[in-house]
Amino acid sequence: DVARFSWVEPSPPVSAFVAPKRAHQKPPSVLAHVRLEFDEEVRGPVLLGKQRYLGLGLFRPMLSR
Repeated sequence: DVARFSWVEPSPPVSAFVAPKRAHQKPPSVLAHVRLEFDEEVRGPVLLGKQRYLGLGLFRPMLSR
C-alpha cells in the first residue's frame, strides 16, 4: 500500500518531509508512506528507496491485523 499519510502514529504526512534538491535530479523524488506485507517473517532492519542513506526508507514492524 502507498499513501501520503502513515499508518503508524505519530509519523507525519509526507508533506512534512523535504527531498534533498539536486540540480541534476528532474523530476523531484516522489515521497510516500509504504506498507509492505511479506509471506513470512522478515528480520530487520528493512530499508528501501534511493534516499535510504539519507534517513528515509526505514520500515518498522506492525502488529498483525
